[in-house]
Amino acid sequence: MKKSKVVIIFLSVFLTVILFASCSTAPCCGVASDPNAPSGTSSLSADTRGTYAVFGSFDSVDMQNNAVTDAVFADKKLTMVNIWATYCGPCISEMPGLGELSREYKDTDFQIIGIPTDVADKSGKIYDAAVDSAKEIIAVTKADYTHILPSKSLIEAKLNRVVSVPETVFINSKGEQVGRSYLGARPKEQWKNIIDQLLEKVS
Repeated sequence: MKKSKVVIIFLSVFLTVILFASCSTAPCCGVASDPNAPSGTSSLSADTRGTYAVFGSFDSVDMQNNAVTDAVFADKKLTMVNIWATYCGPCISEMPGLGELSREYKDTDFQIIGIPTDVADKSGKIYDAAVDSAKEIIAVTKADYTHILPSKSLIEAKLNRVVSVPETVFINSKGEQVGRSYLGARPKEQWKNIIDQLLEKVS
């Protein structure tokens, strides 16, 4: 077999593997250091359904600088919060599918919210250039659902315990986690199955 064919095959396999992988933690998040942190925050198997308000009582803004608080969860039975980063290939690869899901579920009791973790430091200071990059990614991928900027209260409540991105959690109208946390990217149809199952649980 020619060397060029071997390289092509290797790259194809490599890209397939990383497509649904996850990236190392974003700058604002750090490594999980609190041994008493709720087990559902970064575990694939933990189930913390309805036990605590994952994001606490927070104040922040979206990409258009509109105020956003934890009240954003109250109007929907289920909210999918996708925690991502601008440097994360798997994060970006699933965003077109998430955008499609957001539009398909527009008139239902479900919504998607994104949080780009690497647009702020640990204190919540926002990097304008990183926000611009996030906006470009959102535009290109058509992931035009609400994206919330990391604030100090969001970082202290949840984001400082994120160990890899993307991490996705589902939140009920009370701000409580429904089911487990999901690490890594997933295709649209897999997310749709998960969403439909969880909507039945919170109905």
